[in-house]
Amino acid sequence: VAALPATSAPVPLGSTLTLPRAISSIATNLATVMLVSAFISWRIAKWHAAEHMVIAAYNRTGEISIGAIRRESRVDPHCGGRFLLPLIIITNVTTLVAYQRPQLSLLYDLIAFEGLLWLDHFFPLDRIWPFGQFSRWLQRVITTAEPSDVEIHVAQEAMRAVLNAHAAQE
Repeated sequence: VAALPATSAPVPLGSTLTLPRAISSIATNLATVMLVSAFISWRIAKWHAAEHMVIAAYNRTGEISIGAIRRESRVDPHCGGRFLLPLIIITNVTTLVAYQRPQLSLLYDLIAFEGLLWLDHFFPLDRIWPFGQFSRWLQRVITTAEPSDVEIHVAQEAMRAVLNAHAAQE
């Protein structure tokens, strides 16, 4: 009767991670970000910019006239894009940390995202230099474009509807 082979000790987390696997994982995450960026239409970018501008006009002046909106920047430090670079970093790190147990990667991502939300609440991510710079660059190059009067007018009407709904609740 042949003896069963002895079981080996558990392999420590990350010990089978090789440089090619790490590079492949990071490249896949970055390629995903690039593909998503490529699908953002110039037209959507104009609507996104108009949203930023109308909110900025209301926050700064309390009015939403076309002139007040036009004076505002399409780049907003509070844009959700401020989360993108930290999320890229987090997903790459959690992919590497949970390489042998990929089912844990999503759990780690969710915990890290909650941590990001907490951090942003107490110390806004746009004030952390690389995150703020990346967010502004992203808005200038990919996610916003100079809106036309049509996008500005629609954003103005949407803001007016929000303000009216809030006033009706008070």
